[in-house]
This record gives sequence, C-alpha cells and structure tokens, in this order.
Amino acid sequence: MIRLLAPILAVGLLSTTTAVEITLKGHRFTLPDGCEIQCVAEPPLVDRPIMVDSDEEGGLYVADSSGSNASVEDQLRDKPHRVLRLEDQDGDGIYDRRTVFADKLMFPAGVLWHRGSLYVTAPPSIWKLTDTDADGIADKREEWFQGKTLTGCANDLHGPYLGKDGWIYWTKGAFAEQSYARPDGQAPFVTSAAHIFRRHPDKPWIEPVMTGGMDNPVEVVFNAEGERFFTTTFLQHPGGGRRDGIIHAIYGGVYGKNHHVIESHPQTGDLMPVMTHLGPAAACALALYESTVFGDAFKGNLFSSEFNLRSVTRHILEPQGASYTTTSTPFLVSDQLDFHPTDVCEDADGSLLVTDTGGWYKLCCPTSQLMIPDVLGAIYRIRRSDQPTLEDPRGLELSWALNENLAPRLGDARPAVRKRAIDQLAISKAVAPLTNLLEQESATVAEKQSALWTLTRIQNDEARAAIRKVLSDRNLSWGLRHIAAHAAGLWRDQAALGVLTTLLTTEDSPPTVKRAAAEALGRLGHADAIPALLSEAGQEPDRVLEHSLIYALIEIAQAAPLQKALRQGNPDCKRAALIALDQMRPSPSTPDMVLAVANSGIPRLEETAAWLLGKHPEWAPQTADHLETRLDETSAQQLIQKLAPQPTIQQMIAEQLGGEHAQHLLQALTKSSISEPSPELLAALANHLNTQNGPLTLAVLAGLGAKPTALRHSAMTQALDEIANRPSIPMEGRLQALALAAHKKLTDPMAKIAIQGLGHQQALRTRSFAGRVLSEAALTPSQHADLASALSGLAPMEVATMLPLFSEESDPTLGLALVSSLKANTTIGSVPAATIRAAFKQAPAEVHAQLRPLFDQITEGLSKQGEQVDKLLARLPPGDIRRGQTVFNSTEAACITCHEIGYRGGNLGPDLTSIGQARSPRDLLESIMFPSASFVRSYESVTLKSKDGTTYLGIIGDSSADTLTLRLAPTAEIVLNRNDIVDRHPATTSLMPQGIHTQLTEQQLSDLLAFLKGTRWR
Repeated sequence: MIRLLAPILAVGLLSTTTAVEITLKGHRFTLPDGCEIQCVAEPPLVDRPIMVDSDEEGGLYVADSSGSNASVEDQLRDKPHRVLRLEDQDGDGIYDRRTVFADKLMFPAGVLWHRGSLYVTAPPSIWKLTDTDADGIADKREEWFQGKTLTGCANDLHGPYLGKDGWIYWTKGAFAEQSYARPDGQAPFVTSAAHIFRRHPDKPWIEPVMTGGMDNPVEVVFNAEGERFFTTTFLQHPGGGRRDGIIHAIYGGVYGKNHHVIESHPQTGDLMPVMTHLGPAAACALALYESTVFGDAFKGNLFSSEFNLRSVTRHILEPQGASYTTTSTPFLVSDQLDFHPTDVCEDADGSLLVTDTGGWYKLCCPTSQLMIPDVLGAIYRIRRSDQPTLEDPRGLELSWALNENLAPRLGDARPAVRKRAIDQLAISKAVAPLTNLLEQESATVAEKQSALWTLTRIQNDEARAAIRKVLSDRNLSWGLRHIAAHAAGLWRDQAALGVLTTLLTTEDSPPTVKRAAAEALGRLGHADAIPALLSEAGQEPDRVLEHSLIYALIEIAQAAPLQKALRQGNPDCKRAALIALDQMRPSPSTPDMVLAVANSGIPRLEETAAWLLGKHPEWAPQTADHLETRLDETSAQQLIQKLAPQPTIQQMIAEQLGGEHAQHLLQALTKSSISEPSPELLAALANHLNTQNGPLTLAVLAGLGAKPTALRHSAMTQALDEIANRPSIPMEGRLQALALAAHKKLTDPMAKIAIQGLGHQQALRTRSFAGRVLSEAALTPSQHADLASALSGLAPMEVATMLPLFSEESDPTLGLALVSSLKANTTIGSVPAATIRAAFKQAPAEVHAQLRPLFDQITEGLSKQGEQVDKLLARLPPGDIRRGQTVFNSTEAACITCHEIGYRGGNLGPDLTSIGQARSPRDLLESIMFPSASFVRSYESVTLKSKDGTTYLGIIGDSSADTLTLRLAPTAEIVLNRNDIVDRHPATTSLMPQGIHTQLTEQQLSDLLAFLKGTRWR
C-alpha cells in the first residue's frame, strides 16, 4: 500500500474537505484525508463477495457468487452459489480462515445473523440456516419465507434486515404479483408493487410498511429512533440525471414512479417525496453509522454503495419537518472500472467494511456487459489513520449468561455490546431492570433508547405498560417518546390510545413525534382518535406529517366523522377527510361529494378534487360538466389527459374544440392514452388540420394513429391527404400526414417523397415517418425498384427497416438490383445479417449466389465486434466537449431525438445526463457501434403480438392496470389493451440504430464521446 498524500488530521476528526489518494491492489482509491484502507479478504479466501454480516464471535458471513450469469431459472435449478464464514484468527483485522457455511444456493441477495441462525435471501425465498452441531457448516435449512415469484433480474427480494424493534424487514422488487395470508380471516394481501415488508421472527403474518412503483428497493437501515431509510433504483422515470436514490420510508407511504402496480393501494395525495437523489448509481447497500470512532459528526450518518459509480457516499441526515434531508459527499471512489461495491457496513471496532463483488455481474446491468468473471472481488476495511484500539469490541471477554445483570451494558460505547445486551434482555423478558433504568435521571440517552428497544421486543403486558408510561412522561426526551410511540403502534396497544392522542395534540411535540403518534393511532384503528387526527390535519402540516394523519384516518375507516368534517372543517381538514373517505375500503365517496369541493374556489381543495376525479373514470359524465367551465386551468387539462378515453369526455372535447380553448384541449390530448377515438372527436380534429393548430393536431393524431383503426373516418382521411399533397408544407408534416392516413396504396409522387424522406441527411423524425409510410403500403413493382436503388445511400437503421418489404419478392431482376445496392452501401456491416437474410427468403438461387460474399463480410465483422471497438477507440483523435455537443444535436447523429440530457431531448432511449459517471469511453463507443450488445434497464426492447396477429417491436412506456404503452419510434407509440396481447417476449434487437458511427467522421465520433463522458449530474 503506497500513501500518495500524507494525512492531516483535525483533533479527533476526519477532514471532510480534503481527500487522499491511496494505491492498493491495482486501485487508486480516493477517500477523506485522515483515512486509510486495507484489503482484509481476497481470493482465494473469497471470490465474488456480495453482502456480509457478522455473528457475536466476529465470524463474517459472506454471500459469495459462483460468477454465473445464467438465466434465473437455470440458477434456481442448479443453485451454484454459496455462503462463506470468514474468521480473523490472530486479531489483526484481516480474515485468514474460511468455512463454506452453506452451498447449493440460488443467487444470495442478502445475509442476516440473528439468534444463532443465518437468514439468507435467495429469490424467491428467505432461508433460515442453522449450524446445530457447531462444525461451522449449516446442517438445518428452513424456508422461512416464500415469495413464490422469480423474475428475469432476480430483484424480487432483497434483505433481510433486523429492525431496532426486533422484527425482520426485507424488500420486494420487480412487479410480479405476490399473495400473503393475513390473520383473523382477512382476505389475502395481493400486490404487484414494490414494498418493504416486515415480520416478527416467530410469527407467520407479513405486514407491508412501504409501497412503491420503483423497480428495485434494496437495503433498509434504521436510526436511533427506528426510522427506516432504504436505497432503491429507478425511483423515477430517468430524466435530468435522476434515477436512483435513498428514501425515508414512512409507514403507509407510496413512493417511486407512477406505475399501474400502485393503483390498488391507498394513497394520501401525490407520491411521497424522495430524500436523496443519486443519479444512475445502481445504489446497493446502505449503512447507518452508530459509533463515534470516525468522530462525533459521523454518528448517525448514512453510507451508500453505488455499483455503477465505483463509490461509497456519505450522507449527513438533517431533520426537515417530519422527515429528513441529507448533505452528501463522496467517501470512497476507485478509479478501476471493475470495482463494484455491493455492500458497506460498520464493523464492531468502528471501521467500515466495503465489499467489492468484482467484474462478474452482468444480469440486467449494462455497465457490466463485458461479464468478466475472472476479475474477482475483495473486502476492504476503511479506518481512521490514528484510530484508537477498541478493547474487546464485541464483548467476548464478558459473561453473557441470562442471569447476568446485563442492563448496564445497554449504554456501552461498543455498538456490538449494546445490540447483544438488547437481544439477551429481550429473550429473558426482564422488564423490571429496564423500567428502573428509564426512571434513573443519571442514565444516558443511549441507555434509555436501548431499554425502550428491549421493551419493544418483549411480548407481554408488563412491557406494554412500561412503554405507555414513557409516552406520558414529559421529563423524557422527545426522541424516547418517539420510540415509545413506534412500539405502541407496532403492537397495536389499545390501552395507549389516550396517551398517544395527547402526544399528537401537544403543541410543542416535534413533527416527527406527531407523525409517530399518528401512525400508531391509525394502527389502533379506534374512532376516538379521529377528532385529534383531523385537528392536526387542519394545522397546515408538511407533506410527510399530513400523509401519516390521512393514512391513520384511512386505516381507522370510519366514514361519519369525516363526512361531518367535509361540512364543517377548514380547507386542510376537509382535504384530509376527502382523501381518506375516497381511499378507505369500502369507500363511501361519491362524485357529488368530490365535485362540491372541486367548485369551492379554494385552490388546494380544487387540486385535491381533480386528483380524486382522475382516479374515477366511472364518474366521467359528472366530471365533464365540471370541466366545461374551466378549460383554461392547468388542473382541468391534466384531468382531461387522464379521462380522455371516456366517451363522455371525448364528446365534451369535440364540442369545445371550436371554442377559445381549443389549444388547451389539444395540448391535453397529446398526452392522453385514447385508443378508440369517437367519430365526433375525429370529425372535430379533422376540422383543425387546415388551421393554425394543424401541427398541434397532427401531434394529437400521431398518438391516435398508432392504433391502426383509430383514424378511420372519411373527413379525417380527406384532411390528411390534403396536407400530404400540399407542397408548401415541410416534408416532415407531409410525411406525418401520410403516415397517419396509413394508405395501403401510394401514388408514385407519394412514394417518391417517402423514399426521399429516408435519406440520412433528413431529421430522424422525418426518416421515421417515411419508414412508416413505406412499411404500411403495398408497393408497386416500380416503387419497389426505386426503393431498392435508394438503399445504397441509406443509414443502417433505414436499411434494416426497409429490407422486410422485400421478403416476399421473387423477381430475380429486383433481387439482383437489391444485392447490388446493398453491396454499394458502405455501412451494410452494421445491419444484422438475419435481417438481410430474411429479405431474400423468396429470392431465386442466382440472387443467393450473389449474396454469399456479402454475408461472409458481415459474419466476419460480427465475430470481431470487440476488436473493432478497441481498434477504433485506439485511433480516435482527442475529442472536444463543445464540438461534441454539436454532434449530439446534429442530424447525422440525431442523439437528442431519442435521448435526454438535462431536461431537453427525447425519451425513447435512456437519459444521458450523467452517463459519463457510470460508463467508460469504451462502453460508450460500444453502445454507439453495437447498440444491441446491451440494454439499459427499463429500455429493453420487447416484441408483442396482439390478437389480430400484428407484431410490434418497441419499449414499454407508461402503463395502467388495463393498458400498456409501447414506444415504437421517436415519433410513434401505441396504446394496447392488456387483454389484446397474446404473446410478449424480450427482443434481441435494440431500437437504437446500429452503425451511427459510420455516418460520422472519426473526429466527430471522438467529440461525441468527449461530450458524453463529460456529462455530470453532481
């Protein structure tokens, strides 16, 4: 290990403003000045470590991958992974012995040591593994939880994690439907959404804690008051450099993207706020630092590991109303592309362990598409350079017999000792020493916190009574009463109703404590709490506290007091009552009830009413009358966008399109998902095609026209043809009109303009419309010949799009002309060979004889794709970031048509705002040259087949419970009813055109790479 910069330490603290670089194991690590890093486990001790956890003796359990990227079905069958137990025999902090604790495991996505057993998440289940004979090998396996779903990325489960309250938490990702039994004869809990779940270790019932539309919630951690924080990917649709992050998980909150999977779950308003945005980080592990070894300022900080960014980030939690915000700074960064940190955790001595899984992982991860299983991982330890030795950090020299007086250890400076004391006292159910400690004025806050968490884990009336006493004791800190509120709510202690109500309504209660009290009152489910909840809702609470108040009302589910509040309460109180009435089950909400508020003249109430009306398409007739009087309002336009598929709303739009608000209506329609427009609406839209609103109307029709039958209306066809044949209109508009008209037969002038529109000098939108026109038409022989001739000068994307039009042609003259044109195309090597072969399936032998040299050339090129990338990268000249921006926006590259940077650009492809943080220049070049080599998560191409036999290739966009939006091109998407889809499978071809690099000079390509690599979000 070579120190490149000498550390300069403040007294007892690390410098958070300066950094040091350390070279170790081929990495150049950057970390705070005053820190050092050492490798504490590497091959052959571990190969590809993923997640870790320690037992009381200091044994480190490591989920270790075999390096397999086989399908999840194959991995479930073969179970090629394992869990290791590492030991540090000489106490120097470096592990030197291993045991294979358990093998034959499905992909191990998490490990938790608890009470003598190791809980291992291996989707679709969580296993409880126990070594009953103390030989270091698990000989007892119990399936502790069955998720029963396993999707392609195996992100159905992550965890498990032990909460401060003694319950085991885990996360559900993906969007597969799971079903869970509930107690007392309740209907099963059925969901496809993402969740944090929890379950008492000794009970079978499962509780959802958080609900979301994010793809992949990962690790959950808990602060001193038991607040939950978790990392997640795709918490929003990527844009502006945002994608992944950290969320403060409020009980009952709905987070993440607007996704149809959340529609069946109660909501308290808009989606809950994100605490910390991390960009395209592929955020994995999260740790909450509990000691003060790094300095007092580090206690309670979060540390997140970012797989894509080769980093660990420090987040300082700062209270903000009823929640938190963070200040984030890099803590550890490696310069090596194959450094992928998947875990970070605090060890007993206060150092941080960071797990690097190596280069093996590729499943659903485009930054690891090279799949380098021979680049193995390691485990590193980060400590202060002057870190004092912590004697007996795990308390191994202490006696842990149940008859020992363990209560004094609850305030021990060693976190591992505190945790062990909590668990041992909970097992012994020793309530008396805990209540005595809580009454001692001399006891520290840490001791009292530990005592409360111990009482929370004890299941008896004496423990519940002790918790209630804390709730009413104004001499205790708010933080302690916060913990007590969580405990009372967790166990649904009905006797705590009065003290919880007082805690909620006490004027000087902090927002976090009020929120905890509201959560508990909701879980008690008693109607006597409703007046207090409504009173607090009327005090203009922040969004997070408001959520807990409303969610408590939803859980209590008593309608009469809320209906009374609608008549008598202030606006915020009415808002809470209105949402709770609508979201409780069964719901007594009616359109008249909501519309009365929608016309109140109070903006906050009217926004709430619009939100609720959008959730009730069955109320469309009543809603239409309301909308007619406020078409110029943004909330009305948003509501029209949601409800436009309803016939009553379409009729209203058709009637109003001739009025002063036509443009507002058209703008709303451009974002709607109408699949079956009414004849009246089509007639009204046709009238607009020849007015100043023509371009906007074409944008509306582009959405409607994606469904083949949507625009069948005589007036519409006539209007579209008039635009298509008008020379004064730009080519893009004429081709768009032709595409919408979907003519099966083209006149020769129409065909010529479409072929001309395919040229690489045209904008991508123009080329897309031209390709659609030609693809949907039955071309004449002469038109086929003209198109074949034009292929010699087209870009690879257009060649690939047009070749299927020749698949049924057997004329040798046409076939030879097509071969000649393809040979003359300098970019033909970027067109998939299978696409070319399919175009000649009916061609005679003499044509195939001319094809063989072309196929030999293409096949050789395909086998050397990696070599081509490396050779081109090596000879590229230095790039210029400013020139690269021009290339990005140019017609030749057309990147901006499909990709967003900042908040400008298309959304067909991934957001590139911070792509330079996650991808190397070689990765970027490979994705430009061979886009089908890897797919970014949420942008995978799929092939869908509908009942009418039509096959679609595209990318899944927004969807609802009934419909699915498929993006076909930068300018086209289609809304399909889910019931009409008979087949769905992943596609092997990217929608991104292959061979863009062939249309650029090497200088332009280098400039483009410089621009992409230079993009930064933070």
